[in-house]
Amino acid sequence: MIKIPKFILFTLYNVIAVLSIFLIVECLCSTGLLIHNNYKNKGFAEKRHTEYDELLGWINMPNIYIRDMYGPGLYLKTNEQRFRNNNSFSLHPPSNKIRVICSGDSFTFGFGVDNDHTWCQYLESINGKLETINMGQGGYGIDQAYLWYERDGQKLNPDILIFSFITSDFYRMKSEKFFGFDKPILKLKNGVLVTQNVPIPKPFSVWLKHRRLVIANLSSILILNELFYKTIWRRVRPDDKQTKELSLRIFQELSKTNQNKNIITIFVYLPLKNDYNGNDSDPWRQFIHDEAVKHNLLFIDLVDELRKLQPQHIYPLFIKEGSINYSYAMGHYTNEGNLFIAKILYGKLIGIPKILHGLQ
Repeated sequence: MIKIPKFILFTLYNVIAVLSIFLIVECLCSTGLLIHNNYKNKGFAEKRHTEYDELLGWINMPNIYIRDMYGPGLYLKTNEQRFRNNNSFSLHPPSNKIRVICSGDSFTFGFGVDNDHTWCQYLESINGKLETINMGQGGYGIDQAYLWYERDGQKLNPDILIFSFITSDFYRMKSEKFFGFDKPILKLKNGVLVTQNVPIPKPFSVWLKHRRLVIANLSSILILNELFYKTIWRRVRPDDKQTKELSLRIFQELSKTNQNKNIITIFVYLPLKNDYNGNDSDPWRQFIHDEAVKHNLLFIDLVDELRKLQPQHIYPLFIKEGSINYSYAMGHYTNEGNLFIAKILYGKLIGIPKILHGLQ
């Protein structure tokens, strides 16, 4: 019988012990992460009306109708093209209409209100010559809004694209995930926009992603990464230079491509409640303003319009905490808020001679 040296036995024992401890920790972390994610996402409204999309991560289900989506009578309806509209659209607008695509995130989608009271739909109500298509989607960054429009919006031959955004939409571009959901990410390579992390891994298939090491998806690693992000990364302000360069290139590509098709592209900064007294949106707004002037882009900043109001007129424009039973509902536009955006925006639109001429 071969006698195994003690130091080898000792080494094996320690390796087995370490592996056992790691497996126990990994199991505990996996369970904890699963519970955490389920709890964190249980109130996500988007889970009720979206599904997997290999390019965008998630997208509206087609032809869905939820009668009391945000409360009694506050319905949500999508058409067969997955847009938040009550009707579908032909490839070309009617001869007596000016077709407008409203692109953006949940503030464009109309989180918290019904189809008839989004600011996009209000534009059509203000002037019946407008035919508006709602391509807003909850959680989208500028990258996803751009990719969706490029894939499904351009072919509808709009006359106008209103490409709207809030400050958070810039930061969403930095990550391959949004609250645990996989998403695409755009990069600039040699001055060219390149889409990465596509096709998007289907839910529960993250371990099979061919471009990422399995170890990166271990629950213990994810938790450590999350802790590191919250305790260290957020203390150091990330360099926004690359994000700004990427955003500008997206805006330039949209404007150039649309211009070749005689589509007017308008970039709109939507205001949040905390923009009233100023926050980190100001540097971004100034950046977009400066670049718009430099590159001849049409830019409308509605934050300034919000700041013109008296404080008592601000609160009715935004959803109050607890009034809608979904996570992150607070702060979205109420009916009054959407109408305010639509009226101000319409006033800005008719200030553009080419648009005014078409509406006369």
